[in-house]
Formats: sequence, C-alpha cells, structure tokens
Amino acid sequence: MRERNRELLALIPASLLVTAGFAGVFIQRSNALSNVSLTYGAIFLGLCVAGHVFIRATLPHADPYLFPLAAVLASFGIVMIYRIDSTQARLQAQWFVLGLILFAATIVIFRDYRKLERYRYLIMAVSLVLLVLPRLPGIGYSANGAYLGVRIPGLFVFQPPEFAKIGLVVFLASYLRDTRQVLVMGARRIVEVLMAVDIEEDVFQLGLRGTINPKAHPTIAGHGKCSPPSGVRFPSHVGSPETIRKGPPMRRWIAALLLLAGVGFVAVNGRSTAQQQPQ
Repeated sequence: MRERNRELLALIPASLLVTAGFAGVFIQRSNALSNVSLTYGAIFLGLCVAGHVFIRATLPHADPYLFPLAAVLASFGIVMIYRIDSTQARLQAQWFVLGLILFAATIVIFRDYRKLERYRYLIMAVSLVLLVLPRLPGIGYSANGAYLGVRIPGLFVFQPPEFAKIGLVVFLASYLRDTRQVLVMGARRIVEVLMAVDIEEDVFQLGLRGTINPKAHPTIAGHGKCSPPSGVRFPSHVGSPETIRKGPPMRRWIAALLLLAGVGFVAVNGRSTAQQQPQ
C-alpha cells in the first residue's frame, strides 16, 4: 500500500474517535444518542481529508503517520473540551481549522525547509524571548499560579512558549545535523573509556583473589595500578589504565552537576514553601 493511502486510512480512526466521544458526551448529558455526533465526526473527517489531499499534492513522499497522529490528538482535545464547555470546544475547533490553514501555508512558504538552517541562531534567540514573555510585567498572564500566557489588551490571551517549542526544535534539528559526527565520535569514546575502566577493575579484582600470579603482575601485589590481561588492548586514543585512573575527571563533573541540581531543588522547594505560608 502506498504511503498516502496508508495516511488516508489512518484518518478514519481519528474521525471515529470524534464520533464516539461526542456520542458518549450526549448520552451522559441527556441519556439519548443524537445524530449530531455523526455530523461532527463527518465534519472532522472532511477537514482531515482536505489536509490529506493537500499533502498528497505537495508532499507525496511525506511520512504517512504524522498527520493522522496529529488528527488523533486534536480529536481527543476537542471532545475533552466539549465535555467541559461546549463554547470553548467550538473555539477549539476554530483553532483547529486555523491550524490546518497555517499548516498548508507553512508547506507552501517553506517548501525547502533547509533554508531555515541559515537563520537557526536567530530562531533560537526569538524562541528564548518568547519563553520569557509570560514573566514580563504588564503583559504576562498567570493562570492557577503558572505564567504561561501573554495577554493582548482588548484582544486575546495566547501562549508564546508553544511557538518557542517549535523554534527550539528547528534549531536543535539544524544544530545536531551539523554536529552529528562529533557527537557520535564523542559517545563512542565515552563507551570505550568505560569499557577500559571496567576491564581494569576486573583485572584488579582477579589479582586480589589470587587468580593472577602476583609475580607476573607485581603491581597487583602492591595493590597499585595493573595492566590488562594478555590479549586485551586499549584503544590508542583512550590511553593506558594508569591514565584512565588519573583522568578524565568524570566523577568531579558528575558531583558538580548533582550539587547544582540539589541547590536548585532546595531553592525551588524553599520558594514554594514560602508562597504557601499564610500571609
């Protein structure tokens, strides 16, 4: 089955979820099943099929599962919001339609997404600014003690961190694409160092139990540094066991990170406790 046909078939469960969800809400409210649930499911399926046709025409080799997964998430959100407030659910449906329009516009404008790599640091800077906006006085909006939104006076409230997430993903994708070889080599070296340390510890324990002749390995008899057993070679860039035991200072880095994490936890916990105390 072709990719686009799999995508089209995968959209059917999303529309069925909308139909079943609305049917469940109607039964809970009025103890009766209404045809409106079928109408909502058909409208949702029609919107998704419109998006599918656009993808089929513009991106015939795109991933066939991302769009259906997004449709499933949207169906859950609309039904859950409708169960709480039908007015907000209609507003959420409008945002869903707007999201489809912006999705199509993004494909048309950024047909060659690699062009974004030229502006990755600018995108990262804008994303960081968007993350800070909810904390700025005057425009920051707090809901249940969380500063996630920005209030535009007289218009609406929106959450800039949601846009910041997209920008950070674009930046990380571009940055990791350029540095993937360095990261792979670094990870490979860390694995080799850990394997070398593990081999050294095994040899040392064998020497303590008398499995290895101390005369052949005099350093073991003195509980000092030891050499690897016959046939075991350390990678040339890793170094000898003596070098490994002296460095790198990996334990100090781990200890420093744990210390910083503990300080941050104590600071946040203390601030939360102070805010919960009665005025």
